[in-house]
Amino acid sequence: MYAKSDLQTFDVDIYDEPVRIRAIPQTYLWNYGDGHSRKLQKPGKPMPGHTFDQPTDTSHVYTKTGDYSIQLNTAYRGEYSVDGGPWMPIPGTATVPSDPMPMSVWRTKKLLVDEDCAENPGGPACDSPFLNGETASK
Repeated sequence: MYAKSDLQTFDVDIYDEPVRIRAIPQTYLWNYGDGHSRKLQKPGKPMPGHTFDQPTDTSHVYTKTGDYSIQLNTAYRGEYSVDGGPWMPIPGTATVPSDPMPMSVWRTKKLLVDEDCAENPGGPACDSPFLNGETASK
């Protein structure tokens, strides 16, 4: 999992003065939907060519299969500039929740078999729903 982390800028007029506000991401609180959460300083990143068994900074290991709702809360610090002047800090932070993201967690099980399912239909993996009526062989 990773979050897209961008500085956000807003232009507003306050009492006829142009004010630019920027929100700078600071922390990322991941709620994994299984009772576990993690607060990180980094949003994570895409990992092209990455395999499922390699952990990342934002990885989470689920102990049970099922459907989960992932929630991310990003805390931003703010700054403002009036009429192109210097950037000034805004006290405190603002936490912004993301839309929940559904995720299904599945487990796979590998079996090495040395049997022909035509000869022993009750053998390991012979009742696999992935065979589509075909017979597994050695």
